[in-house]
Amino acid sequence: MKRKLALFIIMSMMFTLLMPTNALAFSGSSNVFMEKDNGWRGNDNLPFGQMKKLEDYQYMDGNRIHVRNQNVKFDVAPVLKGGRTLIPVRAVTEALGCTVEWVEPKAFIIDDESSKIIVFDLSTSKVYVTEEYTYEELLLIEDQAVWDMMEVAIDIGPGLINNRTFVPLRFISEVLGLKVGYDDDTGRIDIDEYPEIDPEEVVVADLADYPDGIDVELTLNTFTFVGIDGLVLDTDFTVDGDVVTLTPAYLAAVEVVDTELEFMFKKEAEDVSVDFDLTMNFLEEEPALTPEEETILVGAEDDLTIDLTLYGFELIQIFDNTGLLTEDTEYTVNEDGDQVVLLGTYLKDLAVGEYTVLFIFDRDGDGKSLQYSLTVEEEPDVLPVIETEDAYFETEEDLPLVLPIDVTLNDYTLKEITGLEAAVDYTVSGDFVVIFTGPFLEGIDQPETAIELVFANGDEEVTLVYHITLEYLFLEPVLTPDALSFTEGETEGLVLETEMELYGFDLITIILFPGVLEADVDYTVDGTTLGFEPSFFEGLALGDHDLMITFKRNDETVYLPLTISVLEPVPAEEPAE
Repeated sequence: MKRKLALFIIMSMMFTLLMPTNALAFSGSSNVFMEKDNGWRGNDNLPFGQMKKLEDYQYMDGNRIHVRNQNVKFDVAPVLKGGRTLIPVRAVTEALGCTVEWVEPKAFIIDDESSKIIVFDLSTSKVYVTEEYTYEELLLIEDQAVWDMMEVAIDIGPGLINNRTFVPLRFISEVLGLKVGYDDDTGRIDIDEYPEIDPEEVVVADLADYPDGIDVELTLNTFTFVGIDGLVLDTDFTVDGDVVTLTPAYLAAVEVVDTELEFMFKKEAEDVSVDFDLTMNFLEEEPALTPEEETILVGAEDDLTIDLTLYGFELIQIFDNTGLLTEDTEYTVNEDGDQVVLLGTYLKDLAVGEYTVLFIFDRDGDGKSLQYSLTVEEEPDVLPVIETEDAYFETEEDLPLVLPIDVTLNDYTLKEITGLEAAVDYTVSGDFVVIFTGPFLEGIDQPETAIELVFANGDEEVTLVYHITLEYLFLEPVLTPDALSFTEGETEGLVLETEMELYGFDLITIILFPGVLEADVDYTVDGTTLGFEPSFFEGLALGDHDLMITFKRNDETVYLPLTISVLEPVPAEEPAE
């Protein structure tokens, strides 16, 4: 529905802009489209036949109407009403090449070429325009809200004269995209296509994209192309038949991002212009270097290639910390001017340090400079590298059987892993260090552990750190549920259980003040299930009993409460008498 509303608004604006102010048949300053409440729609309570009758009109000479330079043959003469020309609806078929269909009380004017359909509803005096629906689809639309989205308003509506339906000529013509002209001297009305250009807009990213200019095809529609406003033939543009070409010389001279050109056409005394939009996006961009920095080793003789994004700029000069660089000796520029190579013969003589290489550009007097950062470093010592990412395990069940660590030794050997015992906690095979789960990983009692690997190369030692994170050691135990209950006297065979999330903790004691419960007598532990035995329940009085359960993990102790409630039996209901 939003698309249809937008279509209506756009078309309304278009018709308003196109409407000329002519005399006689097209006299007055009123636009084709008016406010909907404009008087001609009449009173909806009037009888149907009365609403359709056209009054206060006068016949006119049909020979004055020309469509595409051809006289239109009317079996019934057109009429003038309120300064507007109305023609018999059947004449639309011959004059404008449309099909006319009647489904009482609607007249459908169908233009197969543009897919536009104009609908005149003579029972309501409403007019609809659409290109979203086909004729067959329109016949099935019963929802008036859908029709309302297609409704347009005009200043003169259709009507009946002697049982012949007359419709407004200008309105139909302009909906179909035709130009309506009026000659004040002869009273002649000309309806024809406007001249067209294709494309109507071109966006240029870089001049190199259009080395041969920009071609624009003309559809003249009986007009003659007379030029481009402000441009010079054979210098700024050339014409070859129906193709106009904007020359590379003109494009190179454009200095603004957005340019609107007027292609001018003429037919007899009528002048028409069609706008062409040229957008030079590259003119709002500045040149760029890729990459913008580089690091090399002292004495390196390899060339460095730098790509230039020019956007119409031209490279003028290159400087470094010491002064102006010499082309072909210290750098080269390719034929297109968009790639610079800093030569190895220049780079190999640079001392260790930071260099700023300054690129100077120009575009029609607009100068720009860009910095290229060049770092020259000493050749580094080659050290061992741990290639494997640090280890992370969320739960104890995630621990692997073995934890391999890939190391690039670079002529070093693994001397030791601090605090670990070779062949017990770990083994070494080539560039792999393997840590076994049993003797080491399962014994880790800290959430984060840093393993120091010590490498040696002669008398030189290098220590690298590998991190192991056991996420579950950050967590504390949890009881689910943390409250249990039973009914007094119903302890035979009773077992109350709660599940424990231990996260590396061990259950140490269960206290029911002032005493301590006895394992395997008062309670049992089966993996992560804590169960209470009937012998424990038998001594509990009615009410709530708060137990304190102690868990321990290394030096860390956690106390969790557990409530056991003894409920009073519910009396049995006495039988009804």
